Amino acid sequence: MNILNNAVSNNWILCSAEDWQTAHPLLKSKSFNWNCNAQFGIIYNDKSNAATKNLIKTLKKN
Repeated sequence: MNILNNAVSNNWILCSAEDWQTAHPLLKSKSFNWNCNAQFGIIYNDKSNAATKNLIKTLKKN
């Protein structure tokens, strides 16, 4: 749980497994349809900084 709290506090982006979608109430999970062996998504703070928001926006385009 410390890593999730640190992610919220520091606006970190985490790669996660599908099971983590509800791991922390202040983190948002976004799934991506990528051709890979394991399904994963990106977890980020709802109140993310501009760099994080730009990354998510870019990833959503692809």
